[in-house]
Amino acid sequence: MDYNDLDFESFFYYEGLRPESSSEIIRMARCFSDSVSLSSERKASACVVGVYKCIESDCFEELKVFHSKLRENYRVVREKALSGEVVHGIRDDPKQVLISIVTAVWHAEIYLGLSPFDGIRSLKNDVEKFDSLKPSYTQNVARLIAFSAFSDFSRGNVSESINNIQWLERFFYRSVIDARNISRIGSSHYGDLLKCIALLQVCVAGREWIEGKRKRENLWGEKKLLMLCPRVKKGVSKKFDKRFLASLSG
Repeated sequence: MDYNDLDFESFFYYEGLRPESSSEIIRMARCFSDSVSLSSERKASACVVGVYKCIESDCFEELKVFHSKLRENYRVVREKALSGEVVHGIRDDPKQVLISIVTAVWHAEIYLGLSPFDGIRSLKNDVEKFDSLKPSYTQNVARLIAFSAFSDFSRGNVSESINNIQWLERFFYRSVIDARNISRIGSSHYGDLLKCIALLQVCVAGREWIEGKRKRENLWGEKKLLMLCPRVKKGVSKKFDKRFLASLSG
């Protein structure tokens, strides 16, 4: 049976439509990712959901499958994201899906213990080419950049850490400016902006630490990053938490 767009929209598009069982969500994500009817964006979106459910459920082998499929979809979605075409819908907008792919691949590689996919650096360059930024883009981008900033700091690459922090500041300011052109912002998108602000606050505290001002030093630390950066909530997967902290410090 090939799952089609109607199935995706009826049973998978939003979190509230999906079954409660993690194993059933993983099964459905696999079916949607194998569909010949769905777009690359929707197949990738199904894989993204599968990644997080696999991490939460400790499904190592299935996670490797979703990780591989996301790597396969990355190039196609990236090309569409940079084409300038305007597409609405969080599972259909190639810019949104590209950000989701990079975020999910990053989570998967932390959990699987793989060498990091160089998607974060590429994503920074790609985002700068986007003709406009939506509030929904902000949350995941902030997660990735905050992680990079702290990782660079931990490894002694202070100049690159500050570059990441300054980049995130510019990204946030531009996102707010672009949001003014949207007639109505949904409540979930305000949540995206709030998460971005929280992570930006942590990063600015880090810059103050680096500059010797020592303001809000309780914000710039591994425990705070563990609470804010991952999409997998702290404590859901102790294995992921442990490997995330290890990846922060190198």
